Amino acid sequence: MQNKNVFAAVALIMIEMYAGGALAQKGTAGAIDEIIVTARKRAESLQTVPQAITVLNAADLRALGATLSSDVALHTPNLMWHSILGFSTPNIFLRGIGSTTFNANQANPVGLHVDDVYQGSTLSYGFGLLDLERVEIIKGPQGTLFGRNTTGGVINFISRKPDPAAGLNGSTTLTYGRFNQADVNGALGFALSDRAAVRVAAQTLNRDGYVANRNPASGITRQGKAEIWSGRAQGRLIDASDFDILLNVHGGKNHSDIIPGKQVGILCPPGISTPTLARCSDFFGFRDTTNFRESFTNIPSFDNVDTWGAGGTITGGGWAGMTAVSQPPYESNHRRLTNDSDAGPAAAIKTNVLSHFHQFNQEFRVSSNPGESLAWIVGGNYYSDMLNAFQNFALNAFGPGALSRFFPVEEGIASRLLQRTKSTAAFGEANYKLNPRLTATLGLRWTQDRRTAETNSFIFDARGLSRSFITEQD
Repeated sequence: MQNKNVFAAVALIMIEMYAGGALAQKGTAGAIDEIIVTARKRAESLQTVPQAITVLNAADLRALGATLSSDVALHTPNLMWHSILGFSTPNIFLRGIGSTTFNANQANPVGLHVDDVYQGSTLSYGFGLLDLERVEIIKGPQGTLFGRNTTGGVINFISRKPDPAAGLNGSTTLTYGRFNQADVNGALGFALSDRAAVRVAAQTLNRDGYVANRNPASGITRQGKAEIWSGRAQGRLIDASDFDILLNVHGGKNHSDIIPGKQVGILCPPGISTPTLARCSDFFGFRDTTNFRESFTNIPSFDNVDTWGAGGTITGGGWAGMTAVSQPPYESNHRRLTNDSDAGPAAAIKTNVLSHFHQFNQEFRVSSNPGESLAWIVGGNYYSDMLNAFQNFALNAFGPGALSRFFPVEEGIASRLLQRTKSTAAFGEANYKLNPRLTATLGLRWTQDRRTAETNSFIFDARGLSRSFITEQD
């Protein structure tokens, strides 16, 4: 078919090292430092941008104890961020606009960008805040400049760039807390010459499970662990002819548990008409407890996502009153998910997902240099992605073996999906300053999307009851 902080830390150590140059110019006493943003795809003062924007810089994120991408929602008005499957595929709402879907082939109407690059897969939205310069949350529709899937707004995570003028500089943060929470963040930048610099950063966020499993047959003791690793390397060359070339490679893994759910039940005693936790049971007589720190699931639930990518930003300016930018990034991820969907001790419902995602994006734009009464920007964008996914729902006693003895095999329904997306766009925006307090803006974007999907669904019998992952070969 086609269509056109989980827990407070008890110890914190921070080490910062600067040598060979100043990193930033401090403001005078009593003055407010100017905040520079790129909400309109050009560097300008926040005070001059006629949009509702929340900006969290590196100092803000450090002071607030933010470590995960989702933590920005704790400190941003009108932003909600939660997920029912670990840290991946979150439901993001901005000013009430969002989506409740958790499928990898669905896009969120709040666009997530990293260094101005659109992230087409929601699987990559759960990540650690690694050596960031700032986070910009731009509220309201941003379709003209940012394009598709930005009806609610844009969240842009902007990395700290290598700077030849900064010399040798770096930082390290170590955190230890309850449940063996052990977080390490480190970054190091150094100059190769007066025009070239390199910056590397790495992070690991770890915590043992905080939910006790009370089902002895499961072999599980604790659930809810966090295990996130990420790294990034950047190289930058500032050419004498006003070219700024920034290249990067990055990758990471999120091998965290899915927090086990609590089963409300469906069979209730007389006098209770609405299913209630700890008062109603499932079809097998299991009644859950009200303790949210204990679970009775029979299999581990996890959502393992590995990500990797590379890209760059090539900027040329200072000539003919214009600045040109080219960005050609590539992103990819691999997912393996298992979830005990019935949240009880019976081997009743299990979900497995296996997927591969690849994305390529090329944007080229030209903008006027700052300081003019008429500020304009024009550009074009090409985007393509491919998602290859297999998922199954093991609904035991539903399928070809439904009439056999009690759960002799894992059986249920499954589906395959091969989805491809291609999008091309041209855009432009002009801002004319009528007077010091009034500016007129005109913007236009043309986009053509083409998406194809090949899918089929079927019922299946696996080879037998197993705690392992069910694949198409089973």
